Amino acid sequence: MKPRALRLRTASLGLALVPLGLAGLQPPAVADEAPVTIKSSTVTPSTIIGGSGGTQTVTLSRPAPEGGTEVRLRYDKIYEATVGNSVRVPAGQTSVTFPFRVAAPTATHTGAISAQITGSTATSSAGFTHQAADPSTRAVSTLRFNETAPVDGTPLTGTVELKYPAPSGGLTVSLWANTAYGAASMYLPSYVTVPAGAVKADFQAYAFADGPGFVKPSADLGTSLASQELVMTPKAFALSGDAPKPNSSSRLALGIGDAANPSGAVVFLKSNSPEVKVPAQVTVPAGKHAVAVPYSMGDFTQGSPWPTVTATWNGKTVTSLIFPQ
Repeated sequence: MKPRALRLRTASLGLALVPLGLAGLQPPAVADEAPVTIKSSTVTPSTIIGGSGGTQTVTLSRPAPEGGTEVRLRYDKIYEATVGNSVRVPAGQTSVTFPFRVAAPTATHTGAISAQITGSTATSSAGFTHQAADPSTRAVSTLRFNETAPVDGTPLTGTVELKYPAPSGGLTVSLWANTAYGAASMYLPSYVTVPAGAVKADFQAYAFADGPGFVKPSADLGTSLASQELVMTPKAFALSGDAPKPNSSSRLALGIGDAANPSGAVVFLKSNSPEVKVPAQVTVPAGKHAVAVPYSMGDFTQGSPWPTVTATWNGKTVTSLIFPQ
């Protein structure tokens, strides 16, 4: 009888629900994991000739957490990586390797790519020798467009041609629009890559013209360069102004807009000043929309009225000012 009474009394006190020796103890605290950092950043090969490519490897201090780790990239005197301005190390992985292309410098120097985890101030830089291209083996020959007198908004096809076939891995050629915020401008990609063994590559471009004007885009390999001038025109009949120096020769951009021109368009010109001499007429060739008009500027007395040039075509007249410097 006594054992049964003892069990009932113990249960009524709740003592049988707590294991002996563990009452009042708390689970041990779990330390937070150290933040992910960049352990190293390397570039292969160590010497990259202008216009060629390489690979970069970014290694983390530990595997990337769920969702991966974004690494921001900053480039010193080279092109953007083919992955853009950032790369993500996948969850569970400790590194990522990606390709990039380099521009062609005018002289050999040290290049670098810096890697930085988003939200961190620490960076890791990978350096390499950025070697200038030898123009006897790597050189731009020509740059051309399918349209040399485009109307505002016209899509263009440009072609870069090399003097020699592109090496293994291809050859990257820089493209420059060489326009600021003038009336005429154009969009170009930052570069085009000529495939290995090929001598040319095409790219897409666009013409923009709030008013008529000249642009001279170029293709650049650092130690060689090619360019082509285009005469841009808005979608309406227009004539550009100019700011020549006295006693000099210059040109005006003349466009007939987006009008059809199957047989050539004759435009009549007239200057209101004996100091500005223009041809009596010019012809915009058949199938074209704009042309360069040569003229000469003589002596000009500052304070005199600004000279003007008037163009007449198809019953329309436009007048532009000349501002001698």
